[in-house]
Amino acid sequence: GIIYKRTSPKILEIKKMNEAIKHRGPDDEGIYKFENIILGHRRLSILDLSEKGRQPMSNDGRYWIIYNGEIYNYIEQRDRFGQQDSYRTTSDTEVLFKALIMKGSSCLRTMNGMWAFGFMDFQENELLLSRDPFGKKPLFIYSDNENFIASSEIKSIYSILGTKRYIQRRALMGFLMSKLMPTFDDGETLYKDVNFLPGGANLKFDLRKFSYKISQDN
Repeated sequence: GIIYKRTSPKILEIKKMNEAIKHRGPDDEGIYKFENIILGHRRLSILDLSEKGRQPMSNDGRYWIIYNGEIYNYIEQRDRFGQQDSYRTTSDTEVLFKALIMKGSSCLRTMNGMWAFGFMDFQENELLLSRDPFGKKPLFIYSDNENFIASSEIKSIYSILGTKRYIQRRALMGFLMSKLMPTFDDGETLYKDVNFLPGGANLKFDLRKFSYKISQDN
């Protein structure tokens, strides 16, 4: 997703981001634009293969979710957050969605699974980004004075930045020694301007102030 501080959302940019991670979700694509924010999703259909499971997913337009992962105990969680006939899908996405609407991020303490998601509340002008406690599903962020960008892969972010990539020296040394992409406790990656959201962390973005805070809640 992209949050624009001054300019209008650009469909072409989110399409470029989606195309860069098409291999992660080859089955479907979804895009939603609202004022200064645009959400995109590539879907790998596992649970509920119908179009009802398409993302970004919404109920009444106030709340939206884009989600990557699997909630292993979602069937047990269904009754906690709605009557069976209130569900439009058989997906774990909708169970997580309803739980977030009812309980906010506190619902994640009862979820057994792996995830990286964005949950938007347009009435409160707040975006919640979250990552599972073990950091199984990736979530990278980029922020400057103009845009805030989040994606499952760094190359998706750079597909629209059009800027040179600046390598961090200590990260480069770690990569050369271990042949693994290094990450650090403070969220730094190999690239200077791109950070990752740590496992078990929640990021709350205030659209009115164009600022965010990260907390280790999960």
